[in-house]
Formats: sequence, C-alpha cells, structure tokens
Amino acid sequence: MPKITNEVLLRKLIGFGHRRLKRGEIFLLAKAIADKLPIGNGMPENIRTYTLNLRNQIDNTIYGLSDYVYLPAEDVNQAYALIDGLLLWRMSVAFDPAPMVFTGDPTTVVDEVSSILRYVDVREVCSVGDIAQTASYIADIFQDYVAQAQLQ
Repeated sequence: MPKITNEVLLRKLIGFGHRRLKRGEIFLLAKAIADKLPIGNGMPENIRTYTLNLRNQIDNTIYGLSDYVYLPAEDVNQAYALIDGLLLWRMSVAFDPAPMVFTGDPTTVVDEVSSILRYVDVREVCSVGDIAQTASYIADIFQDYVAQAQLQ
C-alpha cells in the first residue's frame, strides 16, 4: 500500500471521510490510473492480459485508498473495467486512431472526434457530470495520489 508523505494530499484524502466513491469519482480514479500505465506499440491485443500482468500495482494503488474511502468489490470491479477501456482508448489514439463517424448531432461532436465512447460506456463518462462542481478538484487528488503511489 502506498504511504502518503505529502501532508496536503493526506488531508485531502482524509476529507473523503471513508465514504463510498461516487460513480464519477470512480471514473476519475480509473482515468488517473490508466493515464499512468505505460503503453507501447507492441502491447498484447488482449488488454485484459496486459492489465492482469500489472494487477499487483493496480491493486496496491486502488486498495491503498481504502484507508480513506469505502471500496466495495463492485466499485473495484468497475474501476478495473474502466481502466481496461481507458487503456484501449489511449492505445487507439496513440497507435491506430479510429475513423471519425459523425451522427449529425451537434451535442455529440466532441465525443465523436475523441472516440472515447467506443471504449468506455457513455454512462460512466457522463457520471462525471454528476460531480461537475468538484470534478477538477477530485481529479487532481487522484492524479496526485496515483503519482505518489508510483504506479509504473
């Protein structure tokens, strides 16, 4: 489990008060983890194989949060699935961009250009909207936490 040495980050994590993470927060945690995992052109086609090889590091990072938040098994499984989808999306953008297909709906153009919704369920991405007021703050906490956990 990561030992938090940054006092500011520690205070922010304690601020969760052992409550259960909201769906949008789980997405932001998974994104922070997926963004730190290394990707390369020669990665296995099965993303699950890749993440299973890194499971110990991912588990240490996720379960290290259990000192600060309540993490039921279903939330951890949701985080794993999101990490897989976000990694697939990162690999696609980096090495094999998907063709853009537009629906003609002006409200979905950004999603269609980024193609993230091909890899991550729209409900998971939209759940960040439920915490829009604090999303930047929460994302920063998880990015700092994952960086300190030295997930590599």
